Amino acid sequence: MVEIRNYGAKGDGITNDTAAVQAALDSGKVVHFTPGTYLCGTLYMRPNDGIHLDEGATLLAIPGKENYNADDFSPRNRVFVSEKVSGAHLIIAEECENISITGKGKIAGNFKSVFDLTQTDERWRPHYPRPEWRMAQMIFLAACRNVIVKDVTLCDSQYWTCFLLDCEDVVISGVKVRADRMVINADGLDIDCCRNVRIEGCDIDCGDDCIALRANERHSLRTSPCDGIYVENCLLRSPACAVRVGVGNGTLRNCHLKNLKISDSSVGIGICPSYMPNSCVNIENILFEDVTFEGECALMMLPLWGSVLLEDDPAIKPVRNITVRNFTGKCSAGSLIAAPAAKGVFSGIDLDNVTLSMCADPEKLSEYRWPCEGYGVLNVYRMPELDTSKFTALPEGEHPAVLHRP
Repeated sequence: MVEIRNYGAKGDGITNDTAAVQAALDSGKVVHFTPGTYLCGTLYMRPNDGIHLDEGATLLAIPGKENYNADDFSPRNRVFVSEKVSGAHLIIAEECENISITGKGKIAGNFKSVFDLTQTDERWRPHYPRPEWRMAQMIFLAACRNVIVKDVTLCDSQYWTCFLLDCEDVVISGVKVRADRMVINADGLDIDCCRNVRIEGCDIDCGDDCIALRANERHSLRTSPCDGIYVENCLLRSPACAVRVGVGNGTLRNCHLKNLKISDSSVGIGICPSYMPNSCVNIENILFEDVTFEGECALMMLPLWGSVLLEDDPAIKPVRNITVRNFTGKCSAGSLIAAPAAKGVFSGIDLDNVTLSMCADPEKLSEYRWPCEGYGVLNVYRMPELDTSKFTALPEGEHPAVLHRP
């Protein structure tokens, strides 16, 4: 371990410490940050590197796009123009092995330096208007192996907080994520085309999806299924989805999510193979068990995200063997499972000991809801074969327990 102060870092929250911190990281060792605020632009981790932040130590994103990497620094990097986001990052690790980010300190995205907090955009849901320039994923880890992220607080991101792309053998443990709920697209953890990832004991409260499981091979530049993701003992809160499953054009399979406590969220579990037409992911063997939910919509499964119910993606891929077991929810809106028009694309959907209560007023819906008349506690479209014998509805008022529609 090397001491950051020995490389000339001031940690006074005023000095630009980027060069000093980068020099320490170039040593290829774990860098120890003592208490202080280290104002930095883009930092590149090296193989066998580590960042260890003591309690009271904050790695803070410096204002000004001139302090960040070029958008085209890597063919794996993407710029999402429609979301008004650059390709800049605070921490980058690409093709690195044996790296770690640990300690009781903070890594902060400094969203207040780019967003106008005095303005509110009411489209979709209330949020700050998107600025003309903002950093993309605060932490960008691509094609890395043997990764540990432990105990740190990741906060105040301008976009997604922590993005792992085509990584393998990853442990994310005891991490706290805090992103302002008014920051649009401020996801917590995005796991894309990764293998053997364990997320445990994390506490995530953010402005968009808390945990997003993706399989976008256009970004990973190779065939690389998202496979073997295990999530356990996490607290999740989101104005969007607590857990989002889908996005991409590859395969997402063999995921086990257990003992989740979801509160104050618009959607508990959202599953969808198609984020936009002709970009579909194959989803297989996903198990959710021992989940509690309080919020609006506990479960949502759609063929095309953001569409009206009868709209399909012609390039739809199979969604198979999805189990929701021991799930209890208190909801202000009905849950929804809607299959595509093509028969057999959604199969093996199992609701095992699922109990949902629904409040008397179904109009208490978020802007993320889709059109649906006559909400039941569970609304099922085009899936007459769905077995609801182990589903229990506890509605207030006269809502039907299960509402089947062709």
